[in-house]
Amino acid sequence: MKVSILKVNIFTKSVENLEDYSFDSIVHTSYEIGTNLLAVASGSQIHILNLCNKQVNRTLSLHTSNVYAFVKVKSNLPIIISTSSDTIMAWKLTSGEVLAKLNTQHLGAVFSALLIKKTLILASLDHTISLYDLNLKTVM
Repeated sequence: MKVSILKVNIFTKSVENLEDYSFDSIVHTSYEIGTNLLAVASGSQIHILNLCNKQVNRTLSLHTSNVYAFVKVKSNLPIIISTSSDTIMAWKLTSGEVLAKLNTQHLGAVFSALLIKKTLILASLDHTISLYDLNLKTVM
């Protein structure tokens, strides 16, 4: 699956193609995780793209089902939390290490994730909203 990273200026109505990437499956979601860094979920993998050198810095691939949502923890920490229908994982982006893994009770895919302070809120296709209390100080 080919994905194009575009720079769009809505005021001048200009579109610039920054780079094209190829992935094995459909890209479900993307999230800016830092200056010139973009996390892209493709199937069960998360690819960390460096938009400066136009390379894939790292691929995180321990989920067993599609990843549709993830959030970045604090702006000064290189950690993201990703969700699939069966697991929540906290990843350290600099090493690719899984800092924590929780099993969910969802019967369908998780399509939305929101982090408010230390509470992770997940909305699932199974018509449930789950709240997870995350004590990130013990994870780190």
